[in-house]
Amino acid sequence: MTVNKYPATIEVMRTCWEKSTNPIFYAITYFDRGYLRIRKDVIIPRPEEPSVSSFDMDLPPIKARLYFPGTEEELAKATQLIFDVPGGGFVTMHPKNHDDYLSCWSRDMKIPVISIDYGKAPEYPYPWALEECFDAYRSILETNGACIGLEGWYTTDENGQKKRKDPIKIVMVGDSAMPADQMELIRSESTESVGKYVRTKTELDMTAPLQVDEAPRAVNLLTDEVDSTPSWYTKYTPRALIAKKAPKIHSGLSMTSRMSYFSDRIIKPELIRAMAIMYLANSPFKPDVLTDYYLSPITAPESILAQFPKTYLLCGEKDPFIDDTVVFAARIREAKRKARLQWESLRGRNPDFNDHLTLSPRDSSIEMDSHPFSKDPSSMVKVKVLPGMSHAIFQMMNFLPEAKQAVRLTTDWITAMFNEKPSEENPEITSMIISEMNEICEKSVFLRRRNSMASRIGFGKN
Repeated sequence: MTVNKYPATIEVMRTCWEKSTNPIFYAITYFDRGYLRIRKDVIIPRPEEPSVSSFDMDLPPIKARLYFPGTEEELAKATQLIFDVPGGGFVTMHPKNHDDYLSCWSRDMKIPVISIDYGKAPEYPYPWALEECFDAYRSILETNGACIGLEGWYTTDENGQKKRKDPIKIVMVGDSAMPADQMELIRSESTESVGKYVRTKTELDMTAPLQVDEAPRAVNLLTDEVDSTPSWYTKYTPRALIAKKAPKIHSGLSMTSRMSYFSDRIIKPELIRAMAIMYLANSPFKPDVLTDYYLSPITAPESILAQFPKTYLLCGEKDPFIDDTVVFAARIREAKRKARLQWESLRGRNPDFNDHLTLSPRDSSIEMDSHPFSKDPSSMVKVKVLPGMSHAIFQMMNFLPEAKQAVRLTTDWITAMFNEKPSEENPEITSMIISEMNEICEKSVFLRRRNSMASRIGFGKN
């Protein structure tokens, strides 16, 4: 059964996308998950001090699923945690539908994984899922993991003395999010593996195909090698059945990825529209899809994006959401670049920027080398595009070899994040830089509006 053959109703989507938990299918795919000592559903209590909620009701505890290869005693001693927000368009799929790759992550890294089973729309509309995930994150932070079976803030040493523990390290992961309206691409995006396989709207080649190229026969995601040789069924297909190649048009006329891949068999436009309606229709307030960055982070102000931690993004070349992925990465990198300019001005290392920034250089004895804004923006955001791949690759481990490679690749990414030396953030420095960024942004918006009004009434023309 596929969603493409039936109306995009919530019942059809859930029946189709959650079939991996069918007892027969679940047993067949056992070897993709492997054995874990701990793979169970848990309950996370809400924080002691309630968060602000958009819903006027008593909030229930949060459902989640915990993965760990060791014993309960070993779990209690864990100092690292993967916090997962599973995909499904906020309308379908539970953590158990993601058991395969979550189990692999936990087993390969020997780290506990907690996946949040947030309430799904339309029963729980926007922003229920976000607020529930935020409360789960708060509870874990405030108890230092005690709410999910870790020791918490205190442990007992070999002498029987009670001592306070360091905060646990958390890497947050997620997949398959819904985008809002497309934003203008800020600049050409450089990636590790795009090469000649991905076309962007800002490429030098000024033509773009009306019909997308066929997917490669095989892809090695770890080495970026692509096998584009014809498959056996292509060689022996009668010529009369082979579609003619479409002509090429100027890239300025090409559409967004969601239109370029409108024939995508994983997630079609009617599905995206149906999920958006279900997610937003019963919201307690009227969502603004153009400016609400809780709906789409690509619309977030630069002062927020600049504070993002190191971010890795993985997307299929033929995924309808590839444009949003590229734009989001570009916006984070640009925000971090501006924040670093402010940091350099404070540090006094780049006097050339003083004419454009209101912050003056400070005493060079101020130690800010370990501040997050001191890092190279290009090292804080990485994008990898998977040639020929479409959406939801992680759900295809049992029949798509590239899916297992994607799991191995993300395992390396997460491991690298945990092994990084944590940044030492000075709140005063951060506040000064963010305030300056907000001020510059407001001036920029004012100047654009003033120039726009002047051009409309004829001023500024020679």
